[in-house]
Amino acid sequence: MQINAHVSPIRWSDPPSFEDDGVYLDSIVDHLCGRRTGRYDRDEPTGLLTHHLFQNARSYEFIARLVESVSRHDATAWLDARTMFAVQENPTHGKPASSA
Repeated sequence: MQINAHVSPIRWSDPPSFEDDGVYLDSIVDHLCGRRTGRYDRDEPTGLLTHHLFQNARSYEFIARLVESVSRHDATAWLDARTMFAVQENPTHGKPASSA
C-alpha cells in the first residue's frame, strides 16, 4: 500500500525552515485541481506530511491555519493514518485481502 503526501511544509535547510505560505498552498491547490481535471487520481486524498521534530513556529502556525480552514469546509474530511493504512476487507470472504 502506498499513501502519497502532496504538501510537506518544511524547507530542508540548516536549520530547517519554512517557505512562504504560497509555496505550500500552491501544492495543495495543484493536487485538488489535478483531481478534478483528471491529471491525478480522483480518489486519492490530498496528503499533508508534517515533520514535527524539525518544524519551526511558522510551520506550526501554517498547519494550524490550514487545519482550521479545511475543517470549516463542508466538502472536506480529515483522514488519519490509522484510517488510511487500515487493512482492507476482502468483499468476497470477509477476511483481510492478501498481498500476494
